[in-house]
Amino acid sequence: MRAFIVSCLTLFVSVCVHAQHQDHVLWYKAPSKIWEDALPIGNGRMGAMIYGDYNKETIQLNEESLWAGKKTESDADAADKMPEIQALLLEGKIAEAAQLSEKYLRSSPLRIRSNQSFGEFKIQFLNNNISANQVSNYKRSLDLQTGIATVKYETDGVEYTREVFMSAPDNSMVMRFSANKPGALTFRLSYSREQDATAYPNGPKELKIEGQIADLPMKESSGTGLHMKFGGLLRGSNKGGSMTTNANSFFVENADEVVFYFTAATDYNFSKLDFDRSIDPIAVCKSILDKTNGTTYADAKQRHIDEHKAMFDRVVFNMGEP
Repeated sequence: MRAFIVSCLTLFVSVCVHAQHQDHVLWYKAPSKIWEDALPIGNGRMGAMIYGDYNKETIQLNEESLWAGKKTESDADAADKMPEIQALLLEGKIAEAAQLSEKYLRSSPLRIRSNQSFGEFKIQFLNNNISANQVSNYKRSLDLQTGIATVKYETDGVEYTREVFMSAPDNSMVMRFSANKPGALTFRLSYSREQDATAYPNGPKELKIEGQIADLPMKESSGTGLHMKFGGLLRGSNKGGSMTTNANSFFVENADEVVFYFTAATDYNFSKLDFDRSIDPIAVCKSILDKTNGTTYADAKQRHIDEHKAMFDRVVFNMGEP
């Protein structure tokens, strides 16, 4: 969820500083080295952080309902004891108030477990050891008005472009890789997560991601065990060259253009405020991505821009000339 907080703060600062020029683009001359400097995208349900490296791109993923732990009920006797604790505080009997608070305002478990990262896509390019002096015209940017993150650079006489956005209309993340020279795209895209998940081919142009949170003992936290299930689907298409899947990766060779659609889900049931084993995360993902079948990249991009701009353009804040 940090991605959404960073996105909101970035939006506010950018509008305040740049609105007088109608310039809503954040741009940088070098890739991000840390999470806080990556470019955030999101659609309200999913989020991602784009690092923009030209050797090995990292895209960190988030899905709003992916949490560790399980549903628990508070057993604190707070309501009955609160007036007594308040009275002690007003009388200046701080130690006694603290003693009662420790006894009656603590629930078991005391702590909830944390929101979880969905994992990462790592994209390793053919020339994955190029140095900064071999790259020219590098620029990574986030257009706040369209919600599209872009990475552009030139190396060895070829201009490479990557566009990534999190579409609300299509409920998915869309990625496009292109170059100004035919057959210039060769890379491996892999999914990874530190624990509790695996990815494997679901055909030559689809990766399936399946996982389940395994909660280990943690002081004053909810119980241990196998809890929330989650899943994701990544579908690819290519113009020119070849595309295949193996283990946890896509392999693309000598392509002109590559487009990916990704979505994620969990078995969390919002109406029950608990995970629900009748929900199949992969089936949810399939129903989402199936709706994009036959959709061109240009159409998906325009739908996203139209929806995003309708929200973004509702407010303009101008502080005037300095």
